[in-house]
Amino acid sequence: MCSGIQMNIILYTQSNNQVAVLMPCTTELTLVEIGIKDVPRSIPFWIIDESELPSTPQESWILENMGEPDGIGIK
Repeated sequence: MCSGIQMNIILYTQSNNQVAVLMPCTTELTLVEIGIKDVPRSIPFWIIDESELPSTPQESWILENMGEPDGIGIK
């Protein structure tokens, strides 16, 4: 978490099926622009409030029932 404030984060599934979390701190880019830039090519990503993250270990997370992705990576 950056500066102790609640924020939105980017989630996507990596090639090893683990969920990745991008937590941008300060930038002139929007979250969608960051996701498009930093998420691997052709991988969908979702932007959520970090308070929505499950309390279970990240290794057990599965992205399902997320609705339409907020973008697709081009990295």
